[in-house]
Amino acid sequence: MRHRHEETHAPKRLRRGHRRWLYALGIGLWGSGAGWLVAHHLLKSPGADSGLPAPSEIWWLRAHGAAVIGFLVVLGTLLPGHVPQGWRYRLNRTSGTTLLATCAVLAVTGYGLYYLSSDTWRADASAIHWIIGLATAPVLAIHAVAGRRIARSWRHPRRRITG
Repeated sequence: MRHRHEETHAPKRLRRGHRRWLYALGIGLWGSGAGWLVAHHLLKSPGADSGLPAPSEIWWLRAHGAAVIGFLVVLGTLLPGHVPQGWRYRLNRTSGTTLLATCAVLAVTGYGLYYLSSDTWRADASAIHWIIGLATAPVLAIHAVAGRRIARSWRHPRRRITG
């Protein structure tokens, strides 16, 4: 059952500044994670001991840690308004739920990378973290593009999409 104000008012999109912070931090987070992967797996010198990290790895991790703090703050600002509103209007639920689940898995595996003491569990958490992390950028892009399409359809009610 819809309330009267829900039928007459389109759902509100994120403000431009909010979107910019979200995208900038998301790009920084994804880029620093990808940078670490490249440094860790491809930048080892041929004669170096395999146990030594590439010199840039620590800097990629520091950038990743800084980006995740900002990203989680911005993500937290979406939880009281953007997420429930999208759910209530039945808009973009699949990609939105996928994004939230992905962020939860990344948070748990990221925490595990610091605090798991078992090398086996840590290796598993690492693989899960970077595989899902790399896949997150396309999921966010799909969510954003679908959201823009839905917003356009609300401006033109005959073409309304409820995704």
